[in-house]
Amino acid sequence: MDLGYAVGEFEPYALFGYRNDLDSDDGASAGGLPGGVQTTVNDDDEWRGGLGLRYFGASGITGSLEWLRTLGLEKFDEDAFTMTLRVPF
Repeated sequence: MDLGYAVGEFEPYALFGYRNDLDSDDGASAGGLPGGVQTTVNDDDEWRGGLGLRYFGASGITGSLEWLRTLGLEKFDEDAFTMTLRVPF
């Protein structure tokens, strides 16, 4: 989900979301995990949040710049940066 506010040709926004792995079976569907391998308990949900800026130019040029951070996982951290540019031709 994102929430933004248009200011002229620009639209700053914040985004957030929640994801949960409902199909986590720790490898049971593939015959189980090898001996000695331990799974991370209760590490199947995460929160994501970020900030971004969209641009809508009068000549049809559009673009966006976004930063997204993943939180809530014990063994995984993620920061993602995305930039898009669309130019009509």
